Amino acid sequence: MFLATGCLTVAAWGTLAWRSHVATASLPWMLASVAVAWVALGWAMRHAPPPQSSTILGFALGFRLIALFAVPVMEDDHHRFLWDGFRFAATGNPYAEPPRARFADETIPGEFRAVLDRINHPDVPTVYGPVTEWAFRLSYAIAPARLWPWKLILFGAELAILAMLWPELSARGRLLLAWCPLAVFETGFNAHPDSLAIALLVAVWRLGRGSRPPAAGVAAGLAVAPKIFAAP
Repeated sequence: MFLATGCLTVAAWGTLAWRSHVATASLPWMLASVAVAWVALGWAMRHAPPPQSSTILGFALGFRLIALFAVPVMEDDHHRFLWDGFRFAATGNPYAEPPRARFADETIPGEFRAVLDRINHPDVPTVYGPVTEWAFRLSYAIAPARLWPWKLILFGAELAILAMLWPELSARGRLLLAWCPLAVFETGFNAHPDSLAIALLVAVWRLGRGSRPPAAGVAAGLAVAPKIFAAP
């Protein structure tokens, strides 16, 4: 029955990924898919026997691979991520100007013109911190104006979180961590950068427990850098 629960969740995320490429991928589809994922997780947590860790992890990776091929659902923040990576690479300073300053710039490549036209609040400079900006820059270096490199970076951050917390958790704790629909949807589907900060915070905890205070201090400093300007 546990396998059936995992397969049901795969079907829910797969349906949402498919609908994300259709213009009618609206609120009802998103709510239905996320609801199924939460119900399936709740059933597995309460009724299914604790499965082997490899089964939990296998399904968790499957959910995120599905999300890798999805278009963000009811979100447009990712256009800012792609734009920041481009401006960082082009000028070395993604904070210098708001996107609106480039509306009349005819030298902007066509692929980034489409990105620029979809940025929300184009009159506001970026709010993301230096750690996130460097990650945007890395994504640009891999494939300009493409979202999949950025999603892979976030995928790596999530894997780091799982690796650091896995030994400390019971089977049900691992299940909750690995299958959490909020993480799959917001990070996997919508490519929000929160997992970068979370991975660094978990690293602070792990390094502190390992009696490595200098390294923990560095991780703590980096952990506040992904989106420090959004704090006010």
